[in-house]
Amino acid sequence: MRHPESKFQQAVVRYLRASNIFCFSVPNGTKLKITQARIAKAEGMTAGVSDLVIMLPEGRCVFAELKNPDGTGRQSDNQKEFEQKAKSLGFEYYIWDSWTPIENFVKEIKIAERQKFLDEKIKKETARIRTMSTHPHRGQDDRFRLTVYHTG
Repeated sequence: MRHPESKFQQAVVRYLRASNIFCFSVPNGTKLKITQARIAKAEGMTAGVSDLVIMLPEGRCVFAELKNPDGTGRQSDNQKEFEQKAKSLGFEYYIWDSWTPIENFVKEIKIAERQKFLDEKIKKETARIRTMSTHPHRGQDDRFRLTVYHTG
């Protein structure tokens, strides 16, 4: 395989997107002509930025650097600098060179999503039960309400 890190990144992107996780790449490794490189730098291209940016609910933003799964990939000095900057600003930063941490990351996100769904469901059900306890007939089907009439 000519570009194992690229193939790995492509597979990771497919997996994240199939898991309904929004991510995009930062094409810093693209070879540009000198004029294009000057323009890109002036527009904000920065050496060392992570391969992927992952945006999650509630403002959570994760940076992921992907390395060759055969263990030969190493962070450049610019990448190490970017990692420190991201972490110092409170962002998550991961270096992924195998599937296990990626699968664990996705599981953690899915567990959190499921917990949020359950918490919201419990909150709604609790509110419904409280309403019923203060208004015994609210929310009940009228067909099942027994009405007793007194005749004089």
